[in-house]
Amino acid sequence: MDIGHAVPEDAGQYSVRAINALGQCVSSIELKVIPRDNIILDSQRPEGMDKIRELEAQQPWKRPEVPEPQTRQRPVFTQPLQNIDNITEGHTAHFECRLIPVGDPMLKVEWFRNEVPLETSKNF
Repeated sequence: MDIGHAVPEDAGQYSVRAINALGQCVSSIELKVIPRDNIILDSQRPEGMDKIRELEAQQPWKRPEVPEPQTRQRPVFTQPLQNIDNITEGHTAHFECRLIPVGDPMLKVEWFRNEVPLETSKNF
């Protein structure tokens, strides 16, 4: 999961929960966003908005698909989330974790911020 152009309001506890018929597991981290001083909020180049719209319309980077054997077990994080102690406002925060089982059609993965489910948007 990525947070594009992090702002101080994005700070908080992020967690991911994986659930299937055999159980569940959770991984959590804290994100701290360092605000920039003296941010200029007015556009310095209004004509640049077209380029911004073009860039925002692009698809985010996706990890290449690697076939893995199917397994049937309760979810387990093989690589939990890692803390992002400080990220400067305006930069992208990238959260990554790995879990098993792979190929389980009943596996459900949910993302949360401060225990509130995250909805997919252009920033998440």
